[in-house]
Amino acid sequence: MSLRSSRRPRAPRLFVKILGASFAVIAAVLVAVFLPLTWQARARLASETAEHLEASQFRFASEQKRRQNDQVVRAMTLAENPTLKAAIDTYRADRAHGGDTPRLLMNTIKGELAKLQALLQEPALSVTDERGVILASVG
Repeated sequence: MSLRSSRRPRAPRLFVKILGASFAVIAAVLVAVFLPLTWQARARLASETAEHLEASQFRFASEQKRRQNDQVVRAMTLAENPTLKAAIDTYRADRAHGGDTPRLLMNTIKGELAKLQALLQEPALSVTDERGVILASVG
């Protein structure tokens, strides 16, 4: 018989048992601490993201409302300009009777468009008739 085969497997020493138990306790404590922290961090991140999205949505909606109001005011300014309205009405009346549009009328329309362009700070403005033909354009 050899020396090796005569040895029995030895039970782990006390040091190894203590080391294993300590490792298991430390691992359990780490899991017990980090798991709730991870859940809490995810919940906080989700709530903060929702708050930021809500605030961004509110800002976007208010900006959109402001721009829409601005466009309505601009359209009303264009539609309610008395000189431009009178010139376009005169153009329609001349066209209805088959007359030629005088050059002075077109210059009046163009001059009013230039004033409105400067007032509204638009890059370009045009006036068309019912058929879509451009009567005057500035910009």
